[in-house]
Amino acid sequence: MVRNALIILTLTLAVLSTAQGQVYKKCDADGRCTYTDKPIEGAETVQVDAAPTTEFAKSAPVQSPQEPTKVFDPLADVTATVAITSPQQKEAIRANNGEFKVRWQADVQGLQGRPIYELYLDTQPIYKGPLTEVTLRDVSRGERRLQVRVYAPDDTELARTDITVVYVQRASILAPRPPAAGGGNG
Repeated sequence: MVRNALIILTLTLAVLSTAQGQVYKKCDADGRCTYTDKPIEGAETVQVDAAPTTEFAKSAPVQSPQEPTKVFDPLADVTATVAITSPQQKEAIRANNGEFKVRWQADVQGLQGRPIYELYLDTQPIYKGPLTEVTLRDVSRGERRLQVRVYAPDDTELARTDITVVYVQRASILAPRPPAAGGGNG
């Protein structure tokens, strides 16, 4: 390891000294060679090619434009809001077949073209299109989360609702409805 360090140091000195003068090499009886920039007895002169140099072209000074370039943003003046109007937050929905409607109201100003709405049920997109009322079918019972997002025609999101939590209640054949009070056939 010391030998490797000496070789690296010697070579480093040899490379550094080429810029300033001559390089000398002396090998001993074991075949170890020493490189130095000082002449020593029994050393031979080594011709070392100069390291290649590269001159970089001088860059022209960068001039800033007098007036900044204006980038046209078709959505710069677009404003949008959206809210789910039905069902209400934490509403219990009795839907024996798992069917109910979701309605939302949006106010989109300054948009070129029609907005696109995307309805999410439990974080999964289930509708994408221009309508503001969708009937959901075969929704499993339990707590469900609804959200609507508004997009421009280029799929840039413009607005989204808060998450509306609803509770879907469905009758089950495993837990039938109890008989009416008073019972009997009639």
